[in-house]
Amino acid sequence: MVPKPKSFTARRLLLEAPIRTWDEAVPLGNGLLGLLLWGGEGFIQISLDRADLWDHRVPEPFTREDWNWKNLKALVHEKKWCEIATRFINPGQTYAYPTKLPAGRLFLDLPPGRSVTVFQLDRDAALGSAKWRGGSLEAFCELEGDVACLRYRGSGVKWRLEPPPFTRKENQQDNGMGFLMDLVMLKYPKASTWQSGNVSGFVQETIADGAFAVAVAVQKVAGWTELFVAVELGKNREAARQKAATAAFTACNRGWAGLFNAHRAEWTRLWARSQVNLPDASLMDQYRQATYFLGSVSRAGGPPISLQAVWTADDGRLPPWKGDYHHNLNTQLSYWPHLTAGHEDRIRGFLDFMMKLAPAHRRLARRFFDCEGIFIPGAMALDGQLIGGYAQVSYSPTNGAWVAQLFYQYWKYTLDRKFLKTHAYPYCRGTAELLAGLLEKGKDGKLCLPLSASPEIHEGAPAGWVKPNANYDLALMRWNFAAVAEMARELDESDLKWTKILWELEPLAVANETGDEIPQPGIGPFLIAPEKLLHESHRHHSHLMGIYPLGLVSVEDDMNTRKAIEQSFHQIDKLGTGLWVGYSFAWMACLAARCKQPERARKALQNFVEAFVSRNGFHLNGDHKKLGLSWWNYRPFTLEGNFAFLAGVHEMLLQSWRGVVRIFPAVPGDWHEVSFEKLRAEGALVVSATRRLGKTARVEIRAERDCQVRLRDPFLTKAKWNRRVRRGEALIECTLKVGETLKGTSI
Repeated sequence: MVPKPKSFTARRLLLEAPIRTWDEAVPLGNGLLGLLLWGGEGFIQISLDRADLWDHRVPEPFTREDWNWKNLKALVHEKKWCEIATRFINPGQTYAYPTKLPAGRLFLDLPPGRSVTVFQLDRDAALGSAKWRGGSLEAFCELEGDVACLRYRGSGVKWRLEPPPFTRKENQQDNGMGFLMDLVMLKYPKASTWQSGNVSGFVQETIADGAFAVAVAVQKVAGWTELFVAVELGKNREAARQKAATAAFTACNRGWAGLFNAHRAEWTRLWARSQVNLPDASLMDQYRQATYFLGSVSRAGGPPISLQAVWTADDGRLPPWKGDYHHNLNTQLSYWPHLTAGHEDRIRGFLDFMMKLAPAHRRLARRFFDCEGIFIPGAMALDGQLIGGYAQVSYSPTNGAWVAQLFYQYWKYTLDRKFLKTHAYPYCRGTAELLAGLLEKGKDGKLCLPLSASPEIHEGAPAGWVKPNANYDLALMRWNFAAVAEMARELDESDLKWTKILWELEPLAVANETGDEIPQPGIGPFLIAPEKLLHESHRHHSHLMGIYPLGLVSVEDDMNTRKAIEQSFHQIDKLGTGLWVGYSFAWMACLAARCKQPERARKALQNFVEAFVSRNGFHLNGDHKKLGLSWWNYRPFTLEGNFAFLAGVHEMLLQSWRGVVRIFPAVPGDWHEVSFEKLRAEGALVVSATRRLGKTARVEIRAERDCQVRLRDPFLTKAKWNRRVRRGEALIECTLKVGETLKGTSI
């Protein structure tokens, strides 16, 4: 039976039972722990997860002396592809570790003949539930705590706990591939169970990371059976068991009611950070669901958002791409909407995390590149080590510059000078130092990388290595050096080194007017790399990095640049979306909105929702419904598409770049009624606006620091302002002190 489509109301997501696969489950999370509620045919299974539960073993080939940049360069130039695969690529594909781990399952066995009729998610309160004849279940993950809470009522219900399938079941046969990608590849010992009073659970010993334990404390209150679940890590079995037992027992003493009241209050405050109202019902539903995900998977001081965060795949196999941190786009896209949506504390948690890893990544730069600076692996484990995969992605030195942009944006959005001095400038300078140390002068005197690539084109094949510099690498380098120079000037330090490097880099490569693969400034579409035109559908918009997110080029620039952007969109339309995945559409919405193409942006978001979203709102990468938008029909769940979708909506409603705020810059003409409250803009500004009858009716801009507001005039008619403003050519300017608000209304 094909599951019925998702059904949204203002507050609830309703999912008809049964739910037969984990990636359509009711998702609950608090940035540390996660639950997935699914099943329903005689039992309910609750997948358990913890974001920092990892196996951090290092594949042996990555410890060898010949594992370094020098040898990789030599092998590429000698075209020894098999040796590259053996020494640099295969370890990431044939070793089961490092990897994210699931935490197990909790089952509710229903009375004979009973099945769940409906699953629900109350998004306002982040409360999941299930109902069956004669009983019900409710569950939540304490938003600011470290436990998951469940309660059920109804006679004849029994619960049980099950560890992940790390060991082979009796009579299980080898599949001839060593159970490739199965959890049994990790070769863990069998978990042990224990019980003490009203607390019981299991302890799973790992090999290099100690152990983890799951504990459940049980009590009966007013006809409900309450379960308090803790997942804890420890250096050994006993340490993990004690931590889990203590956490579960403590939560049990506090009780469901007290924990839920505090949890709901926190979610009320979370939802109040910002609001968006769109006239398109399907986009509005997905926006609200993706915002719920944002609140569920990140927390201040918690583990950063990985591919699946707190909802690791629960199918007995290693999670897709080992649930890692993909820094060639996934991590960055996951944090795109945080600042605009008002979640500065949550992206700050990621930035603090990466800052703590900076010393390890400096050591990795010296170890692999024999160079100073910060090197961030393209695919990274929680402890910062490289996981492996395509060589062009795994060893790309420019991925770090894209991560560094998040540091820069945090400074621009908050104007936090202390953060600039202690975090943003040191980190961005570190990624720039690595790039500066690797650059070499070509025959034309311009600087280039010795190896260059455009992520995910040609699927890691030899053709993935392109003539330096790929526009992806070049755009990130130009952005990184310019950003460090800007920050140095802000801190009264010399910027000469970085400015000099900028002058010695080529401009972004574009084709000539006839489409020939010859770089001539601002005539044809942007190239993948010098002399390499985009010839096929390509899921990663790497050659357009300069437009979005980096903002190096814009439709507000000269005529040649505008033509290059226009031709690039024309080229994409011609090549089609056959090799795109879900995030490609969400990213395209951001690109289109930045280029003032609202219809293209809306269509990209609509395609994302229609073809690449599960009935619970998860982004499943492929066109799993086979609607013809992509040749990829698989369904691996990753989160970055959901959050790039949020960013796409934000870009349509509010943009702030090059020192100018733009309100409703890319809103379709038939969106007559649109509003947003308390979205953030660069310059420590909190912006609210309303559009009525197709025109901007109200604008409010509040300053969180003393600042100079430069606003693209949002009104088509005369407007009334609450304070004196200066009018320029299409610009409104006003000086605000902290706490002051500029208000404008159409008249």
